[in-house]
Amino acid sequence: MNPGRSCVQCHAENEDEEHAPFYKFAGTVMTALHESDDCRGAPQMTIELTDANATKWVIVGNSAGNFWLDPTAEVALPYTARITDVHGNERVKQVPVSDGDCASCHTREGANGAPGRLLPPEVP
Repeated sequence: MNPGRSCVQCHAENEDEEHAPFYKFAGTVMTALHESDDCRGAPQMTIELTDANATKWVIVGNSAGNFWLDPTAEVALPYTARITDVHGNERVKQVPVSDGDCASCHTREGANGAPGRLLPPEVP
């Protein structure tokens, strides 16, 4: 659904347990740094969050690049993130963040210090 747009915000505005559960952590791995909204993202990326208590949360993105963490997960903030492709290549977010709405910063032009979209790992 709506790759690149704010999953957390949309689900909060349209909350309904069956069709739009409230997510605390969600986003899209896109294929280009300044990709437009609603373009298909990078499929099947694995996103690993490591929270402030060193607990790891593993999420596998869907065919549109969207990913979300079970709404019942209790993630201790802040967290870091790692994106891994099917070949084991990684892109790591070293600076801890406290907002699970990835698209609030990883917009087409970037916001709050993000340069643009979340991207898959670079292939060596």
